[in-house]
Amino acid sequence: MSVGVVMADVRVDKETADIFVDKLQICHDCGIAINPMCVEGQLQGGVVMGYGHALFESLAIDKSGEVRGNNYNTYKLTSAMDLPDLDIVVFENPCEYGPFGAKSVGQSGMIGVSGAISSAIYDATGVWIEKMPFSPESLLAGLKNKGN
Repeated sequence: MSVGVVMADVRVDKETADIFVDKLQICHDCGIAINPMCVEGQLQGGVVMGYGHALFESLAIDKSGEVRGNNYNTYKLTSAMDLPDLDIVVFENPCEYGPFGAKSVGQSGMIGVSGAISSAIYDATGVWIEKMPFSPESLLAGLKNKGN
């Protein structure tokens, strides 16, 4: 079984509720990294996907189930300029059942990103945002509710 962890260093402006992710660190146990550059690339790609889900990508669907946004000019995707400092640690713990001691990598980099960012926002503000993408509007609403 492969396992990993993601940690996020987040700053929040409590007046504007702007969320700044300064650093993401991921540590993943892939067994033996048969091709270390591919393992790191797979984890980087997963982190970019998870980061987009957590902070940018919002798919608007109307009551009939139709997608309202039909153009990428209204659907924000993560670009290289959006990404925080990224630290990837590949931990090699051989697996007796995998080929050459390897385990899986796949989309592992994506899975923990939103949880790490959400937890860091909570640590900074005391507010849990329960819907992605995490936006200043949802954080402001949470901060106002917390004050009541």
